[in-house]
Amino acid sequence: VPTPTPSSHKTVLYGDINDDGSFDSLDFGLLRSVLVGKRQMSQINKEAADVDGSGQVDSLDFALMRMRLIGKIDKFPVEG
Repeated sequence: VPTPTPSSHKTVLYGDINDDGSFDSLDFGLLRSVLVGKRQMSQINKEAADVDGSGQVDSLDFALMRMRLIGKIDKFPVEG
């Protein structure tokens, strides 16, 4: 009987760009710092930051994060 190999694939929590296990205002502030050039893109989880699923991390992702934080949307477009 074959033994399943444990998967090393990490589930993406969209919006959680600082990898602390939750999406909150800290992630929003970190993305803002990246977009205005105060932090490097390498300091964030780019896959989690691309909440619109465009393949890029940009101001549209920032706007969607804001909308989710204030309750205008329940989930990100990339979540289906």
